[in-house]
Amino acid sequence: DLLAVSTTTPTLPGDMKACELAKARNPAVLTIANGAHVTTHDAETLTAFPQLDVAIRGECEELLGELLIASDRSTVLGISYRDGDRIQRNADRPRLEDLDSLPWPARHLMNNRLYIRPDTGEPQTTIQTSRGCPARCIYCLVPTLSGFDTYLRSPASIVAEMKHCVTRFGIRNFYFRADTFTLQKSWTLELCKLIQEARLDAEWVCNSRVDTMDPDRAREMRKAGCWMVGFGVESGNQEILRHMKKGATLAQAERAIQACKDAGIKTYLFWVLGSPWETAETAQDTIDFARKLDGDFCEFHIAYPFPGTPLHDICTEEG
Repeated sequence: DLLAVSTTTPTLPGDMKACELAKARNPAVLTIANGAHVTTHDAETLTAFPQLDVAIRGECEELLGELLIASDRSTVLGISYRDGDRIQRNADRPRLEDLDSLPWPARHLMNNRLYIRPDTGEPQTTIQTSRGCPARCIYCLVPTLSGFDTYLRSPASIVAEMKHCVTRFGIRNFYFRADTFTLQKSWTLELCKLIQEARLDAEWVCNSRVDTMDPDRAREMRKAGCWMVGFGVESGNQEILRHMKKGATLAQAERAIQACKDAGIKTYLFWVLGSPWETAETAQDTIDFARKLDGDFCEFHIAYPFPGTPLHDICTEEG
């Protein structure tokens, strides 16, 4: 009856192929796409791919339910859709501020054993803890999808979901998904306190900015079961970081990684090479700095100008 695909710019042709296959099997199927690409290029995507019926712009949880029962799609905020030969674009949808109001994922409908912690093979699940980030990094899609304002779930609701995963599904490993998990120190410490009090015997990972990590946070996170933190350090050259509008310094990166090491937390460091201002020298600075920080894991990425980001605008303007 329905196929919803989560899209990205690089995977769009394959995502639309799935919609094409669904339409070939059942011409009446309703095909829906969400993601940053269709949020910023909704009309273009619907025009280019006639097998797509609806593009969701932004958040989709409440919207999907409305869309399925709406007798008139023109009343559903936040969608663009095909109406005969025309593309209709409804008004934007307000952001969902109360994340506690969302139900938990229907894990009873999933084969949870497919989702494992890579180093131990134990079942692991994702828990969304917040949305939004005030940072202005020019390559990031978070502002397009979640905005600059940060909305946090209550620590109590997160721990309740953890308990449910432990007692019903035997899942004790978690990835706390957030645009910046450690952004508000008091919230982070409160969550760690409640996790410790719950005695769940659980372990978890999260992400952080280097300017939102300190010894207090690292120490309490480790006591609450955190075993690894991901940091987007991005570059080992301060001038490149300035161009990226990262809003963080090399010194902050050194202090954050050291705080994690002192607390016994592993670090997963992300780096970006090939921004418009990159030179052989600045790239070498990044390689040297990565060696100096000595993270437990590293990922090196090529700068990708995603539509909807300032980096895309810069690359377009510069030809």
